[in-house]
Amino acid sequence: MRKFLKKQGWAPIRFVTDKLRPYHMAFRMIGLSAEHVDNKRTNNRAENFHQPVR
Repeated sequence: MRKFLKKQGWAPIRFVTDKLRPYHMAFRMIGLSAEHVDNKRTNNRAENFHQPVR
């Protein structure tokens, strides 16, 4: 997670992930102030955005 944030160069406002516990633990350990959204439908929308149009 730290490596990803370092490559981005800016602090995100919102993170969208699935409901895996390691994501919650990583956010607490790093101390992020961004909103963490773990809604199932929001995550599917984010993943489908990167797919090519069928």
